[in-house]
Amino acid sequence: MAYVNPSTQTVKTCFQSHYSLPYFQREYKWESRHFTELLNDIQSTFLLDFDPTHGRQEVGNYLPYFLGSIITSKEANGKKPLIDGQQRLTSTFLLLAYLERYRIDNDVKSVADIGVLLGNVNYGTKDYSIEFSESRRQIFDLYLDETITTSEALVKAEDIPKLDDGDKKIIEALRSTDAVLDDKVQENIAYFIDYVRERVQLIDISVESESEAHRVFVTMNDRGLRLGPIDLLKGLILSKIRDTNDSHACHKAWVESIRKLKDIDAEEDSSFFKNFFRAKWANTIRGKNKGDVAGDFDIIGDEYHRWFEDNTNRIGLLNADDYTKFAKEFITKFIEIHVFIRKCEDSFTPEFECLFYNASRRFSSQPMI
Repeated sequence: MAYVNPSTQTVKTCFQSHYSLPYFQREYKWESRHFTELLNDIQSTFLLDFDPTHGRQEVGNYLPYFLGSIITSKEANGKKPLIDGQQRLTSTFLLLAYLERYRIDNDVKSVADIGVLLGNVNYGTKDYSIEFSESRRQIFDLYLDETITTSEALVKAEDIPKLDDGDKKIIEALRSTDAVLDDKVQENIAYFIDYVRERVQLIDISVESESEAHRVFVTMNDRGLRLGPIDLLKGLILSKIRDTNDSHACHKAWVESIRKLKDIDAEEDSSFFKNFFRAKWANTIRGKNKGDVAGDFDIIGDEYHRWFEDNTNRIGLLNADDYTKFAKEFITKFIEIHVFIRKCEDSFTPEFECLFYNASRRFSSQPMI
């Protein structure tokens, strides 16, 4: 795959680039405990080699810490679209912001200015190295404001209008970091800052287009099933949609529809796709004799995303337009039907009494029918 260009980068090199976040990468999901685990891992790796008798340059020989990988597509308007890796990249940015604030508050001398990795000022406005939402920009604007204390900044951040769940998690992570920083790291913070900049590394897997990036995303995550079938199915579909606007519109429709399913039950999205694929396209089922081959019905039950990948022609998905219509119109239509049936099963609805009575008798196949 000549179009895939992986490169190992230090945090310093990585944050010399600026990253845009497609619609589907904007939600920050890490809890403060996840950020704490990351910080503890980095500190532990640093302390394995640290010796107070070392000079600063010896940090360059310390064992590196590997963050993982990100997937980006070709730079546009000075920014690289980040297709996968927003959680770890935002968490790394959060760590850099914390260290910059710590450097300022404690007047740490003779250490590189981390602020240049966080972004630059254009026409009086801070342009962060990651394209954040307005509320997230305001959080970091306050946090990095030297005219107010850190505690004041975090209190004011909580009053920013329209904070989403990810914003609140970032504020909580920033608030909890002081308690996590190791005493020895605090005493030798200049060494630790050097280590984070120069020895914390990740792999940037860069491809030519966003659709190719989705393809790589699916290939990487399908091996060993590190992601769930829902994420892999979404990646398979979006990888076939080459127009960026169509891709974003399809993802928006997907997220909104999946949220409706999740409101019913945590596993309702998987339940829907199993019912959906079985009802529309399952032509075969395993026989009753020992050793009979699994049919469509059985495979969909076990690995519906793999069944989908192997049967796109049967479904009628031949080109990008087919995938766009499938994601934006077809799936959303049947999710609406599924949600309606499930609601009628849970509460008595005039003219749909049969759905309620069947469900009360534990007949569970109504959405499939």
